Amino acid sequence: MSKSSAIFVLALKLFYFDYPQDSTARIWRLFLNTHSPIKLELENFAIEVLEKSKEVPVLVDFTAEWCAPCQVMIPILNQLAASSKGKFIIGKVDTDEQQKLAGQYNVRGFPTFKLFRHGKVVEETTGVQSERILREMINHYCI
Repeated sequence: MSKSSAIFVLALKLFYFDYPQDSTARIWRLFLNTHSPIKLELENFAIEVLEKSKEVPVLVDFTAEWCAPCQVMIPILNQLAASSKGKFIIGKVDTDEQQKLAGQYNVRGFPTFKLFRHGKVVEETTGVQSERILREMINHYCI
């Protein structure tokens, strides 16, 4: 392995895997061209959703691994994330791991999508949705 390759692998490990919520990690994800929703937890929800929704719309998917309709939504959400170009953010909450967040936002069915703008829920929907429906929901709040 060349010296530059070794440095790249070390940097990738340090910034991408060890500090996934770090801003440097976001740059690495962009560099690596990975397009998937941000994993949201109680610890990062305020920054990644409430604060960032003051700049751009944030669509949050409240999901569960055992939920078949939630699994259907994965490629749709990945496609949306890939096309965001910084105009909006897609996030994902695993409700089995983050029961407090699910309760706080009154999640009753799966998947539940809540769109945040300026720190508040401005729209929501439940169940399998087409990419077009989600995109229209998001675009309504894009500046």
